[in-house]
Amino acid sequence: MLPRQEGANIRELCRRYGVQPCIGSKWLRRYEEQGEAGLADRSRRPEHSPTRKPAETEALIVGQTSCGRWILRVILPRPLVAAIR
Repeated sequence: MLPRQEGANIRELCRRYGVQPCIGSKWLRRYEEQGEAGLADRSRRPEHSPTRKPAETEALIVGQTSCGRWILRVILPRPLVAAIR
């Protein structure tokens, strides 16, 4: 493996391939820990979203074709809606 050969400079390799050194080091670490599987794409989606709205509210918002002001009342707390008016 090129980065682990004697005299290899990780920063120089990253520069050659247009990769930031912190990213190159992360990929190298993942490869050493998990092999090729460590280089596979990973989801950036969070495992949970504590502030996510209920499914019914989300369906109302997604189903709305025009962005009416009533959406503000559904999403925002009452004091914020009054401040926007």
